[in-house]
Amino acid sequence: MSRDFYEDDCAGCKPAIIDQKTGQVMSDTDPIMVRVNAAFEKASRPQKMAWHNITCHNSRDPEDMTAVQPLLDSIQKAIKE
Repeated sequence: MSRDFYEDDCAGCKPAIIDQKTGQVMSDTDPIMVRVNAAFEKASRPQKMAWHNITCHNSRDPEDMTAVQPLLDSIQKAIKE
């Protein structure tokens, strides 16, 4: 695990959602997280790198913001299904 760059095997590099009812992180078996994780797995490596830069390094680089947008759209769609 590295804070410096994205790694596929790093649990900290994956999406996490807080359940609004319990205040706890949703488990990977929750139906919403199953869909979110499936959307994340379909993302391109550059999208995942941008995700990492934004979530771990608080990047506001326009290139990162542009690269991550399709992934964010996919995650939002997965949450709403």
